[in-house]
Parts: sequence; structure tokens; C-alpha cells
Amino acid sequence: MSAFSDKSTNHVLGVETFVARLRLDSRAGARLAKRLHTYDAALGAANAPGELDSELRRLRSVDRWSDASAETLDLARKALVELPELERPARQLRAEQVLGEAELFSVKQFLYYATQLFSAAPELLFDWGLGPADASRSEKLMGAIHPQKNPTPRFHLAAELSAELETARVSLRQNKKLARRLRRELESAIVAEYGGSFDIQGNFRAPDDLQIDDPRLRYTPKACHLADPQLNALDAQNDRLQEEIEAHEYDLRAKLSKQLRASVDWLIGVERVFADFDLRLAKVRLRREINGCWAARRASPGLRIEQGREPEVHAALQAQGQSMQAVDLDLDARPAVVSGPNMGGKSVLLRLIGLCQWCAQHAMPVPAAHFDYSPVSAIIYVGAEETVHRQSTQGLSSFGREVKRLVKYWDAPADATRLWLLDEVGRGTHPDEGADIALEVIESLSARGDRVVAATHFPRVAAMKSAQRLRIAGLRDPAKLEPLLADDTLDVQYALRAAMDYRPICADTSFGGQAEVPRDARLVARALGLNLHKNSTSSD
Repeated sequence: MSAFSDKSTNHVLGVETFVARLRLDSRAGARLAKRLHTYDAALGAANAPGELDSELRRLRSVDRWSDASAETLDLARKALVELPELERPARQLRAEQVLGEAELFSVKQFLYYATQLFSAAPELLFDWGLGPADASRSEKLMGAIHPQKNPTPRFHLAAELSAELETARVSLRQNKKLARRLRRELESAIVAEYGGSFDIQGNFRAPDDLQIDDPRLRYTPKACHLADPQLNALDAQNDRLQEEIEAHEYDLRAKLSKQLRASVDWLIGVERVFADFDLRLAKVRLRREINGCWAARRASPGLRIEQGREPEVHAALQAQGQSMQAVDLDLDARPAVVSGPNMGGKSVLLRLIGLCQWCAQHAMPVPAAHFDYSPVSAIIYVGAEETVHRQSTQGLSSFGREVKRLVKYWDAPADATRLWLLDEVGRGTHPDEGADIALEVIESLSARGDRVVAATHFPRVAAMKSAQRLRIAGLRDPAKLEPLLADDTLDVQYALRAAMDYRPICADTSFGGQAEVPRDARLVARALGLNLHKNSTSSD
């Protein structure tokens, strides 16, 4: 299992899909989003509660800044898009290698857009460990690499950096100009005298492939070229100048590399702050997109959700032009058992609880209007929707896979508090025995200090006296479903959603101490097309 939630749990909760909705502008930010930091998984000196509080304060600052600085925000995002990564040049600098022009270009481009970011959001960046001295250092370092009156993101080894290099470059340009002119004159004279033509590589093609005896031409087995002494001398001089230029450029790149080497740790630190900035901006945009909130930690065990919406279901309904019923939930330290009708949203509720907790402990926007919580050390889902590890448990029934998963994560450090999401554990065996197993699992985990939320159809589990008993309100008035189903123009699932109340409510206990477990399965089955009688004819 990972430090907080394994791949199977993340898959069920929709973590990957939710995180993928972050739209990062910079490459470093996108890389950072792939390994989001977990907060408060082990409350101690290394991961103090203040760390998450500080991050949430920064996120709220970015939220406010985005509202107040729309034009500047646009400039900052454009700079982040162009910001290159420094991993390759930094690695070469630390290995005391000489940077090539491509790597120097990356550093220059980074510094250019860094200056723009310092200008766009100083009130944020200066609160995150950077300051005016860093902005000034960025400008000076950019000027040292590429001195220019009007800064641009482009790069070349400028003339101002080396007089010797510029002299050699000027000489080469002049010689090449002379060589081009002489070549054109010679080619024109030969063509005028003999006919034929010269191709783009300077090869002479004589008419009728004749071999012409002329000292200005030199034949080789594959081609015929100009062989003028003056032109040959210019070409040789140009080759020497080119070697001289390359030597000067190497010396200059070595000098710049040495200068940058002293700043490599600083550059990587600035890059990390910009990546954090990009990630925070993306989180703020996602919070607005889902109409979500930033979580609040509470002192007492449990969690509270106000107007929560499971994102994947919400998005699917929105795509169909339908709305999703938001839910409220308040859980304390006791284990919670949730009963309710088939297709009533128990599994969706478990996913919402798990995702809200995951988001809170990763400083992500929570898909709810309000969410407060106490931290846990891990989230573990066990249930039918867990399919990721099915291949490793081939040959086992669904009940066997559940048991193997419980065994895998059963033991934990004494001070660890996990959040277990148990989706109808025990349903794959005899109902009486399955209920016994589910009860013992819930009671054992809770007695150790773990928090448990369990969905169930077992009346004895739903009636646990030590648990916080909830039920999905469900089909409060099943009669209202009949006319909806009689309308052939309506989608069956739409009719079920219209008649279903998805709110988790406090479950009443009656019927001799047994919790009232909804018996809407027959009606739901009929709605889905199964040809059953309206009322059961079997004895209870």
C-alpha cells in the first residue's frame, strides 16, 4: 500500500480522474501534480498540522489574487506555459560539464519568464520564500548570460560577451560573402562558355555529360567541382575561422557554465516555487469548476460534508443535461453503517466520503460546499467496485478477494488511524454468516481506533447499537415511480433518479430492535425490465 491510499482505493474513489482535471500550464507543475504531497498522514514533528494550514492559507491567497488580478493572471499563465524545465542543465552543471547552447537557451528562457512572473505576482511569490533579492538576481543572471538592451527569450552567444569571438565571426561573415561572390562569377563564366549547370551542392553538370578540360574544374569519381585557387584559399581560411569560433564559443560556454554552477541550487529552488504556483493556480481553477471548497480540520474525530457531489456522477449527469442531488453528512468517531435501496447511492456515498478525505489531506479542492474532518493515516476501500487487484487474486470468488484484502491491511501501527470504506462486506456468502463476519470486522476495526463507514443490506449490521446508523432515504413514495415507468418516452434510470431521494438520514430502529432496511429491490428490478409481480408471493 502507498503511504496513504493504494492504487485500488484510488481507482474506486476516482482519484486519478479527479486529479487529471487539474490543468497545469508549466512542465514542472505538471510533473509536481503527479506526486501530490500528503498532509497529516502521521501527525508528528516531521508532518506537523501547521504544514497543511500554511498550504491552505496560500491556496486562499491565490484564490483571492485570481479574482482581483484577471489581466495579470493571464500574463502569469502565459509565462508559466513558456517556462522550460531545468532538470537537464542542472544535472550537467552539478556534474561540472560545459553546457551546450541548447541548455544555455533553456536557462536564459527560464530567467526571462521568471522575471515576468516576479513582476506579475510579487505579493504571492514573496510570501513563499522568495523576495526582491531573488527577482534582482534573476535579472542580473539573465543579463550576464545574454547582455542586451531589450530583453527577449531568444538566446545566442552575444558579441558583448567576447571581443575575440565577435572579431572571428565578422571575419567569417566577410570571407563567406567574398567566397559566394567569387563562386557565382566562376559558375556563370563556365556555364556561359560550355553550357550545362551547377546544382545546389556546387556540382557541375556538363551538357551531354561531356568531360571538359578546364583548370577551373576538378573531377572526382562522383562529381565535378570548382577548383579555383583563390576560392580554395577562401574556403580553407573559412574552415580555420570556424574552428577558431568554435574554440571561443566553448571557452565562453565554459565560463558561463562556471558562473551558473554557483546558482544551480538557487535556480532549482525558484523553479520549485513556480511549479507550486502553477499547481495552486490549477487547484483554484478546479475548485471553481466543481463549485468546491477548501477543507477545514476539526479537533474531534469524524467528518462533515455539506452539499457534497461525487464528481464523476455529477459530470455524467451534467453531460446529459441533468442535475445531481447534493448530500449532507455528519459522522463522529463511531463506526457508521449505511443501509438503503438498490441503486440508492450507498456506493456513491462511500466514494464521496473517501474522495473528500483524500482531497482534504492533499490540499486539493473538495467536491462540496463545506467539508471539515479529522486526519487519518490511510484510506482503504473493500468492496465489489475494487477490481484493480483482481488479476493477482485469480481463482478467488468476490468473497475470497474481500477477505484477502482485509487480511492484507488488517495490521497497522498502534498509533495509526485508518478510514475503512466497506461496501457490503460479506454479501458473497450465506446471509447469516456474512452478517456475522461484517459485524465482527466493523467492531474489531473500530475497537482499534480506526474509523469505519460500511454500506450494508444486512438488517443486523444496520442495527448495530454501537454504530451511527444511517440509511439512504430512497423511494419515500414508491407509488410515484409507477406513472413514471408507464411513460415509454422516459429513460428508466432517469425515472429512478427522479423518484429516489439520495439523502443519508438517521435510521430509525423498529421491528423488535431490527433496523428497517428498505425493501425496494423488487420495484427497482421491475423498473429495469425484469418481469416480476408487483408484490412478492414468497413467504418471509
